Amino acid sequence: MKKTILTLSLICLGFAQTLPLDDYIVLSLTKHPLIGKTQADYMSQLRSLETINGINDWNLFLNTSYTNGYAVQGTTIYSSDAEIYQFNVGATSLMLDSGTRVKIASDTMLMRKIPSFLGGASNVYATNINFSISQPILKNAFGKLDKYPLTMAKYNKALVELKYAEDLEDFYKALVDDYLAWQLAYTTVKISEEQLEKAKEQVDLITQQYNKGASEKLDLVQAKQNLKAKSVQSIAAKQDLKNKYIKVASRIGDSVVTDFSSIIPQKSLVLNLNNTRKESIEFIKTNSSMSKALKIQEKIQKETMDYKKDLTQPSAELFLSKTFGTATNKIGDIVPNLGNQAPLTIGLKMETSLENTISKKESEAAEFALEKIKKQNEETFKMSIDGITTLFENIKDIDLMINENKDLISLAIEHTDLEEKRFKQGRSSLYFVIAAQDQLLNIKLQLETLKTTKAMLLNQLSSQLDQYQKMPLLKSIINANKGEK
Repeated sequence: MKKTILTLSLICLGFAQTLPLDDYIVLSLTKHPLIGKTQADYMSQLRSLETINGINDWNLFLNTSYTNGYAVQGTTIYSSDAEIYQFNVGATSLMLDSGTRVKIASDTMLMRKIPSFLGGASNVYATNINFSISQPILKNAFGKLDKYPLTMAKYNKALVELKYAEDLEDFYKALVDDYLAWQLAYTTVKISEEQLEKAKEQVDLITQQYNKGASEKLDLVQAKQNLKAKSVQSIAAKQDLKNKYIKVASRIGDSVVTDFSSIIPQKSLVLNLNNTRKESIEFIKTNSSMSKALKIQEKIQKETMDYKKDLTQPSAELFLSKTFGTATNKIGDIVPNLGNQAPLTIGLKMETSLENTISKKESEAAEFALEKIKKQNEETFKMSIDGITTLFENIKDIDLMINENKDLISLAIEHTDLEEKRFKQGRSSLYFVIAAQDQLLNIKLQLETLKTTKAMLLNQLSSQLDQYQKMPLLKSIINANKGEK
């Protein structure tokens, strides 16, 4: 990191400074707003999933009311002095391990100056404390249906974490691609400038020879034409370099750099992959982020299928209710007499549809959906393995082309030297010299393009094999948010 700070200092002072790939990655991962956006999106999704944990919370309720006036039903007796106070408070909870529902409630009613059918008025004070539980024994046995949302949240959290790591890795890969494109553009400019300088030297030489009568005007026109062509190529190469540089500079912060020539890429960059093709395919099948995500999707559908199947069961519920209560004419007698009325209720409640068509068909549909996901996953694995195989083959072929291209460059240099020698001896036309130089230029550019293409393929392969998720900085970013509570 100290090296990175030094690099920034030199850039700010206006010195052209090499920006190594590692420093560029560090700056981008710490400065680019896309990282913050990805982190915020990840935490937002996690918090949304965590809301389902509220199913474990105790739920409290409170109801209270006051009524002034009371009429005896079926009569004309009514008292405007009568007062009724009602208080109902309690809590409910769900025990997920068993599916048991628990309710604790207290009901208190204070009735004052209540008219009677026989005349007069009385006070009634009543309190009941009720404990009740219910236990499903068929549908939702052991809370299977109740636990389904929590199970889904657990799996979705795993998917969110995988996607978060993959999003960061995709950004890492994009950074490397941008850097490689910038490096190729820089190399292209250097090669173009070399050819441009050579074209200028040719114009100077042919001009001198023409003035001495040693060269024809055609040679001078061809030399100038070649110079213009090389100038246009150089301008186009510099324009491409600027575009690539702007993208790289924006990754590390616009305020850091102002001149497109203030930083340059490192000259040589070697990307390596230690995995063999066989090891890579095995990793894709068993331990890659993709394989983990696909397996989770199968588990989600399996849980959904079991959930739908459980819905086809009849609803059967055992329940028990125990009440401790009292009713007195004096408010002071409530507490001493609480429990003198203690009814116990035990029962069974059942409900089912005779045909249950909807639940049965939904259960069957879920089974087919699971089979569909399995086949889709098989196809995804096949396509991914084909992609890995193709990448390895392409890299192998590019290595062959690079080796051939290196030999071709040696031959092109020799060809150019011979054409220049023949021209100086007056045995050839400048046209053939320029053609040989153009061919050499194209071969050099082709070699650099091949090198960059190979590096980008290795970059793509590294990303597919989750290699960048193991890089210290990216790993620390991923784990930092995973560790948040």
